[in-house]
Amino acid sequence: YDPSTGCPHEAGAKIFLTSRYLRGHEGQDIPCAEAQIVSVRPGTVDEFRRSDSIAKMDGYDNGESWHTYFSSQMYPGIKGTDRVFHIQFRVVDIDRKLF
Repeated sequence: YDPSTGCPHEAGAKIFLTSRYLRGHEGQDIPCAEAQIVSVRPGTVDEFRRSDSIAKMDGYDNGESWHTYFSSQMYPGIKGTDRVFHIQFRVVDIDRKLF
């Protein structure tokens, strides 16, 4: 937890990534990669909507296309004033036998 941002994640921490396409026999998540958090950027949905650089880090052409997907697919009903965090990470290790 990073008290300066209010985010439960902080730069330098390790996280384990899973995929919704990889599930164990009883439905549990299976870690497929280890990553290290590089940065945590707090902001609002509208601030990120206006940030083409944040959108491009996430693989979108611009902030509008990021917002369209984010608000309609991932979090329907989210408001522009809602606080969100952009977490940038680098993959440290990946379990290639799962792919």
